[in-house]
Amino acid sequence: MKPKLNPVAIPAEIMALNATLSEKLLLAIYTVAPSTKPRRVNRFLSVTSVGLRKIKARLALKGLLMGHKVSDFQAPQSEHKVAASDERPLVVHAELLHIKYLLASEKVLLAYYVAHPAATNKRVFTTLGISAAGLKKLKRGLIDKLVLVSTKGGYTVRLPGLVLLRDEQGGHFVSEKEAEESGHKVAMPAPKMVPVLDILNTWSMQTDHFLRLDSPPSSLLNITEKLMCRLKNESPEGSVRDSLMADMQHYADKCYALSFIWDNASKNDEQKLIDQLRPATREQLASFRKKSEIMLLAGTPPQKLLESIGCLKRADPGTGTVIEA
Repeated sequence: MKPKLNPVAIPAEIMALNATLSEKLLLAIYTVAPSTKPRRVNRFLSVTSVGLRKIKARLALKGLLMGHKVSDFQAPQSEHKVAASDERPLVVHAELLHIKYLLASEKVLLAYYVAHPAATNKRVFTTLGISAAGLKKLKRGLIDKLVLVSTKGGYTVRLPGLVLLRDEQGGHFVSEKEAEESGHKVAMPAPKMVPVLDILNTWSMQTDHFLRLDSPPSSLLNITEKLMCRLKNESPEGSVRDSLMADMQHYADKCYALSFIWDNASKNDEQKLIDQLRPATREQLASFRKKSEIMLLAGTPPQKLLESIGCLKRADPGTGTVIEA
């Protein structure tokens, strides 16, 4: 059972302070729960430990924060006045807080559009205490990420795997599956926010871990294919993603072939077959995998397929001529 995630409410008094949106969100967190663990605060604000220390230092200089203790907000107010209709706290949903690929300022802005989907630009930047140019930049970035989506009634928010459903308080997030089961159309594509480099780093760390444990090729195949699925579903499209996908597919095909040898070859033949497999090209490995999966389903004995490994050919790097492996 997943732990319950709590939202953070930013009171109008904090929103009216002369502070950045990330500073306001931190003040709201410490107002409600001053003992919140730094790791969770880092996650909520999408900052490193160094970044968090800098935000806290700025708030201390303004007299708004001492350690984790929030002041009584006697610091100079910003020139922006909170509209009467916005006197109630702005709720930043837990689902927003836990997305590491959104900045704190983006999370606060999205929370505002959840509560006020039809708000004018002037009302938004006046209430949040940011400049018109700052709002324009934030909105453009969120629209490009497909997180903030223009609708007939203003704007809606779309998070990976989650759909915003409207209610009296503005809205709440449910899973795509739950939304579909309750009869809501999920028309907007889910945003893909995970950087390709994050998937690459995770893949490298996990494969290195399994290799150090001398794990079977099937373990490497399993983790590679899981991360390929994540790469496809969670990372933005582009040449960098395509290149990594091709490399991961090649690695998966090689692991499949090694796993096939591991599972079906005798101890006497195992090393010989692995040596015969080494010079195989990407295309040959992909072809062997496709062929073997089809033939196994048709009832072909694995030993028959092992014989085909010795028939693999490779290209001579010097001449390009196809030679026997």
